[in-house]
Amino acid sequence: MALDNINEFIRNTSNTHSQNSWNIRVLKNICGHKLPDGIFHENQTILQADATTMWVRWFVESLCSPTRYIEDRSKNEAHIFQDALKRINDIFSSSPRPHREALAELIAKKVYSDVRSEREIGRSFATKEQKIKLITSSSEPRCWICGYKFNENAIDAFLGKRTSNPIQPPHLVDIFRPRGIHKNDLRIDIEHIIPVSRGGQAEENLALSCGWCNRYKSSKTSIYDVTSRPYRVKFKIGKTLHYELPNPFWTVRMSATHQTCQHYDGCEKSVKNAELFVSLSNSSGSPNPTNLQVVCSAHDPLNFDRFVSTDTAKEIWSNKRKKIKFDFNEED
Repeated sequence: MALDNINEFIRNTSNTHSQNSWNIRVLKNICGHKLPDGIFHENQTILQADATTMWVRWFVESLCSPTRYIEDRSKNEAHIFQDALKRINDIFSSSPRPHREALAELIAKKVYSDVRSEREIGRSFATKEQKIKLITSSSEPRCWICGYKFNENAIDAFLGKRTSNPIQPPHLVDIFRPRGIHKNDLRIDIEHIIPVSRGGQAEENLALSCGWCNRYKSSKTSIYDVTSRPYRVKFKIGKTLHYELPNPFWTVRMSATHQTCQHYDGCEKSVKNAELFVSLSNSSGSPNPTNLQVVCSAHDPLNFDRFVSTDTAKEIWSNKRKKIKFDFNEED
């Protein structure tokens, strides 16, 4: 039954690949088909939850954009309520007034919360005591996103020790997460799990992150905050030729959300006791969010083949936006 539903869904939505994708009648028909279970595999929860959250944000901000109220500090929650209610009355005029007012109140609270966070934004620097607490909270300080274990040089530099030695760049890097291409990739950063722009100011919101994960996580919170397509580039993993790389934020989002190895037999490895990697569920498929899985080194189908020289990784990633020229053979 599950495959029948997927077959029917693909058949009914295939018109989006033609000029009919610009036809509103076709789009309305596609919109009426329910997304079948299993089409996103193990990542269905993340992909659907992020889409729903994005749609809710778009709806709320279509009624009242937080940006309009951030700089004008004379505006408060009451002003947002009135603006929201005016638009809600236009759209939902047939609904009972108490229901419209309840929605306006909900919208006003949500928008004003975002407005206050933006008005008060100011990324606070962690104190030395906070840094020590974060480092000593675990016997093995690791990146909360991917589980990368920080070395002594990185820890000394993080704590500001004068005797700290430079962090040495690696000879080999993971082609999917090329930590080490840039000099700050291996440093320890203070990461705000909830972005400061979304109200993440509390001390319990702080965590340790490697420079690579922190840079690509940034203030993004949804899988859809970045491109919908993988980067196109030709490279090899072992002897297998590949043509695409996943967007770095997809790697961060999968790692930060799962935080444990997704091996089907079960695995006790997590970011608290091991480094986790993002791999392909299907080696012949595209590295989009539907086809990515989080695994430990023991269950990594790519194994050591994912590691390439730093120079090779630099070249591959620097060419990632170029289109593929299909004029090569398997020996290229």
